[in-house]
Amino acid sequence: MFQWPSKSTADLLDYGINWSEFLGSDTITASGWTIAPDDLVQTRNSFLPQIATIWLSGGTPNQVYTVTNTITTALGRVVDQSVNILVTNN
Repeated sequence: MFQWPSKSTADLLDYGINWSEFLGSDTITASGWTIAPDDLVQTRNSFLPQIATIWLSGGTPNQVYTVTNTITTALGRVVDQSVNILVTNN
């Protein structure tokens, strides 16, 4: 599992997954995110042909969250990748 840099509870930051190595010439046609536990807030998300991005805010100090991105591709693949992120004090 991958690890993103930590964020403080006050931060509103964007994080992404670059799918290009996995996708080759395939492209993302849909992207969704889940967060566990669910008190870390997704404020928005977007995707480009090979990169999925999520914006995160809030969270509980000293809590590690698992953020999972599920993509669908032009060739019909459905795949997910989970990333851990630690929330720190302000």
